[in-house]
Amino acid sequence: MIDNKIKPKNILIYGAGAIGSLMGYLLSDPPSEDGATIENVALLGRSGHMEKIRSEGLQVEASEGMTQVHFRHLFTDLDEFARSDFHPDVVCLLYTSDAADDLLCVDLGGRRLINKKNITSHNI
Repeated sequence: MIDNKIKPKNILIYGAGAIGSLMGYLLSDPPSEDGATIENVALLGRSGHMEKIRSEGLQVEASEGMTQVHFRHLFTDLDEFARSDFHPDVVCLLYTSDAADDLLCVDLGGRRLINKKNITSHNI
């Protein structure tokens, strides 16, 4: 029987775009004492998105209203993550459906995650 109360201490969301950032918020422990900083979930995503969260926080709208939180750990590449003091118990990899079509196109080296397929159209 699985104990539903067991929860990993630290979680890395690798591929944190809009959905991954929301997932990070939903998986997080309550924010720290300052009321707005998430400590146990790290986000690794594209630089533009991570910089926006770093400067403005993540805004989440739910039935209870709008919530704005900050993540202590935000990364834009694996080198930045490796230099950090964050050590995840679980890594959650998120990627687009295009990447799921071809196993060879997911690059875990911190570069582009998707190689676009060359699609040739033919007129009949």
